[in-house]
This record gives sequence, C-alpha cells and structure tokens, in this order.
Amino acid sequence: MQTESIFYTDSNGRELLQRKRDYRPTWDLVVIDEISGNYYPITSRIVIRDIKSNLEVAVLNDRAQGGSSIKDGQIELMVNCL
Repeated sequence: MQTESIFYTDSNGRELLQRKRDYRPTWDLVVIDEISGNYYPITSRIVIRDIKSNLEVAVLNDRAQGGSSIKDGQIELMVNCL
C-alpha cells in the first residue's frame, strides 16, 4: 500500500485524526528518534489508506496502546505485557 506517510488514529473513540510521519503542522519538527517520535495513543483504532487503489486497513484494539505507521503499508502496535 502506498500511504504517502499518512495514517489515522482515533481521538479517544470519537473521530479519526490524520497523522503524517515526521511532520507537525504547528512547528518545524527536528527528528531525533523517528520511531518514538511517530507513536501516538491508540484507544480504539488505527487506519491506513491507499487512495490510488481504493484500499483501507483498520485495526480495532480492545485496550489503549501506542501505535504508528513507521513505513508505508505497515501498522505497528505496542503491546505491554506485564
């Protein structure tokens, strides 16, 4: 999937927020750690979309986790095992 560095995370189960890897809309981001700097809280879902081929993949989780799309076409979720 060609997602062009864009993925969507939920806003506490309400709406989807568009996220762009290594980008912040309100300031110039200096990337120090490209993994942790692109993780966001995922409380109910994370979505990637390929507009050109009209494909979408969503992962619905059952508990709050950290998540991201570090590479195009991939979804990554952090699982905390205690």
